[in-house]
Amino acid sequence: MNKQLRTVAKIVSLTIAVILAVVLAVEEKNDATTLQSEAVSSERTTTPTELPATPTQMPTLKQEPTSTVTDTPTPIMDDFTVITGDVEIPQVTEQITQVIEKKSSPVPEQTKEQAEEPYTEDIKLLAEVIYHENWHTDKEKKTAYWTGAVVLNRVKSDRWPNTIREVLYQKNPKQYSTTHKFFTVELPEECYEMARSIIENGTPDVPENVVYQSQFKQGSGVWEELNGEYFCYE
Repeated sequence: MNKQLRTVAKIVSLTIAVILAVVLAVEEKNDATTLQSEAVSSERTTTPTELPATPTQMPTLKQEPTSTVTDTPTPIMDDFTVITGDVEIPQVTEQITQVIEKKSSPVPEQTKEQAEEPYTEDIKLLAEVIYHENWHTDKEKKTAYWTGAVVLNRVKSDRWPNTIREVLYQKNPKQYSTTHKFFTVELPEECYEMARSIIENGTPDVPENVVYQSQFKQGSGVWEELNGEYFCYE
């Protein structure tokens, strides 16, 4: 039994000795690597930098050695390209050039059809009805404006179709007796602009339930009467 214990003790002692030897070898290797890195770093920082002479300098003049670390020279940009790592980022010079060329290029002229059709169908139709119904009945064009408002109120109402064209050309009974005059004369520009304003901005000063415009009273009552035209409630 004592012999076995002695054998185990010897094995343990040998194992410990081997481990210590390996640890010491690793430490010596790390120390040697550290010393080598420090020597290389010291050599880099203490190596004097020599600048080439320019045509305006004396050939024999040289920059004095310095023991400090020199700044990293700024890379020369080629064709306005900034190099960051392995990625090249093009400057916006090319994009700016394209924008300038686009702005300086001639603007395409309107086609004949576009020049002749500056308004939508709804604007044209509304301009036609307010012109032929009562454009000339007063200087302020208030009756014409109210006529356009009545057309839009009918479009909004459930009792009439939901488009300007269908409201104007609706039959049984016929709603507007002037439709046969549409597109027979050239309308003034102000007429189109009034129609555009009514469509785009609405007519907040005319109640939405004012849906009748005629030379006689109808509906549930008169809202306004102007120049022989009655504008009545639904």
